[in-house]
Amino acid sequence: MRGTGNHTDGAGLFWYSGTDDVWNVRIREADDEQLLEINRRMELGLTLDELTSIRKYFIDRGRDATDIEMQAIAQAWSEHCSYKTSKSLLRKHVFPLAGRAFASGDAGVMEFDADHVYSLKMESHNHPSAIEPYGGAGTGIGGIVRDILCMGTKPVALADPIFFGDLDVKFDSLPDGSKHPKYLFSGVVSGIRDYGNRIGVPTISGGVWFDNSYLSNCLVNAGCVGFGRKDRVMVNHFISAGNAIILAGGLTGKDGIHGVNFASRSLTSQAHESDRGAVQLGDPITKEPLIHAILQLVEDRKILSMKDLGGGGLSAVVGEMCVSGDLGATIDIDAVPLRERGMKPWEIWVSESQERMLLSVREEDIDAVLSVFDFWDINARNIGQVTGTGNIVVTHKGRKILELDSLFTVKAKELDRPTKERRIRRTVSTPNLNRELFGQYAERVISDPNVCSRDWIVHMYDYEVGGRSVIKPLHGLPGRQSHGDASVIRPVTDSWKGLGISVASQPWVASVDPYQGSLHAVDELCRNLVSVGARPDAITNCLNFGDPGRPEVMWEFSEAVRGMADASSAMGIALPSGNVSFYNDGSRGPIMPTVSLMGTGIVDDVRKCLTSDLKREGSDLYFIGAPTGRLGCSTLSRIAGLAANDFPQADISHSARMLRRMLSAISEGLFISCHDVSQGGLFTTLAEMSFGGGIGFRSCFNFNNSISPVNLLFSEPPSCWVVEADPGRRMLIEDMFGEHAFRIGTTGGREIVVSDSKGLLYQEDVDRLMSLWLKPLWERMG
Repeated sequence: MRGTGNHTDGAGLFWYSGTDDVWNVRIREADDEQLLEINRRMELGLTLDELTSIRKYFIDRGRDATDIEMQAIAQAWSEHCSYKTSKSLLRKHVFPLAGRAFASGDAGVMEFDADHVYSLKMESHNHPSAIEPYGGAGTGIGGIVRDILCMGTKPVALADPIFFGDLDVKFDSLPDGSKHPKYLFSGVVSGIRDYGNRIGVPTISGGVWFDNSYLSNCLVNAGCVGFGRKDRVMVNHFISAGNAIILAGGLTGKDGIHGVNFASRSLTSQAHESDRGAVQLGDPITKEPLIHAILQLVEDRKILSMKDLGGGGLSAVVGEMCVSGDLGATIDIDAVPLRERGMKPWEIWVSESQERMLLSVREEDIDAVLSVFDFWDINARNIGQVTGTGNIVVTHKGRKILELDSLFTVKAKELDRPTKERRIRRTVSTPNLNRELFGQYAERVISDPNVCSRDWIVHMYDYEVGGRSVIKPLHGLPGRQSHGDASVIRPVTDSWKGLGISVASQPWVASVDPYQGSLHAVDELCRNLVSVGARPDAITNCLNFGDPGRPEVMWEFSEAVRGMADASSAMGIALPSGNVSFYNDGSRGPIMPTVSLMGTGIVDDVRKCLTSDLKREGSDLYFIGAPTGRLGCSTLSRIAGLAANDFPQADISHSARMLRRMLSAISEGLFISCHDVSQGGLFTTLAEMSFGGGIGFRSCFNFNNSISPVNLLFSEPPSCWVVEADPGRRMLIEDMFGEHAFRIGTTGGREIVVSDSKGLLYQEDVDRLMSLWLKPLWERMG
């Protein structure tokens, strides 16, 4: 719509003065039909109600809008930026649980010790990864690292829960426009690997889930933990009028334009071509020195406040920093360093080009700040000034092209979307499965893609860079490592205090009962942390759901948020940060409700941490928890085609008590190793402990003859662990746990032997069973 001289477009909705490459929008006189036409042609993604509000705003000011003003408002009012659908529920259930946070902003900040803090945050990068998995995943890591950095903390650890369709799905079964899960999986893992490794931040935790509800829409959730000093924590809003505004980092280009609009609607079969331009381009080679420069300036106290440029670009970050600080800003759009010629002002304003940070600094510190960026070979430019007006002003060629009230621009009207409760049907009970089929079930479960070894993924990542990793993602002897429950870092070199990090999600339970799904997810996350001796401290989250315009999806979201909050409150855990990702659906409907969690736990002494691998021959093995025969939502239930409805129920009061007892037992040194019962059930837990230690075991399950051993060993109940202990500790363990401690066997030999009161159920060489567990991802991915 460029031109010279005064003229309009054919429809008369836009007119151009020919002086500054900015179109004016005839919004004051537009009727509803014309408003929708403006919305379509400018790709704003607004509703008619929102367009009507914008029309009234400009009528009240006696002028029409410019294209850059319309784009700015559309960015800020997108679901991605505004949380207009989710905010009321988060305010009711989640925000009160941030109370213990030391600070909050783009990431949550928690106290670590008297002098230090750690930060944590998760973000989703789902839609971009479904379009371009390598770049989408890489920029997801880049974005979450900047969130941590802008709190004044150094990124020290990454975590990556990721979700895909079945790797074995046939190409002719894929939804139209969808890429094969193998291609997406490989690209995402490579993108995380290359970005994380190149910026020198270890990937020390993660998880992968496979289910065909993710065929049209894979999920890539990126988490990061940072570390810093209490007296250097930053705020993410402008401080006072007169301060300079500096843009630092990568150059601004056309990548990522309308990225937030793209993320605020469902993927279509044409999205892989039509929306490719909305996918940002990451640059870890720029990010690595940017991290150093920012941290140097934080240490030197040269930055007053800062915020990263993510969704919505300059438009969003300037608006948010103004509103949070109750201030205004004037920006010279011509001062923004560009990667390409011919960019229109509105494109510069909303571009989501990566590796950029916005800083406010004192006028007298401008030269010192710019010299630090110059030393690290980072582009940085003074682009504006903080004002006391409360307005956002953008100039181009010396003329105002945007002047908006910051509060109107940023604060989208919250939506009260309808909900429709989905009836949760319960089956009476899971049938007791035939014990004669135990061996077949055991080997099918252990080799299932949702249970098998993740070493194909883990070894892609550098999980030791930085030298802080004490407990790594895989536990056990060199060459035969098995799954751990959590990783542990030691952030301060002259202290033995540590920080445990883990992830969890329970989408299959949530697909039946979203409230229980969240209870199960929080329970799993906490028992992961407790398994290494970490006291659960804080949780961050990605809440991944379908189109909130569907009442059933909105009900699922409401129930999931309530469950997450109830469980976290019962266990005394803070929720200082999080993320909501809607519109994760496709032609076959929405994804399963997926509450993806990353949690942290305080370790008083990392020398006392436990790992999951068996350590000795002749040790006792105890099952800690409440045995159940319910197989609903388990791996075996999906293999055997059983109903999912009859799953073990989570009881958060019981969970909290069990967590406290486990922490007490570990602090008293009662256990030698510990592993939680999760995917694959009790049998898988025992097998993984055996794999890591290279030690077999003999077990007998005769404490509840009313439950089939198949059901008992393959159910996936909450609040359960297997522990290895010295026989001399029996009385102490049984006194502490009472009816929730069951001695189930002893360690020794090179065979896995399982029996019940009727005799032998399964006997196999440790290495042979381990080979079945190791192969599945390697065979599928090469």
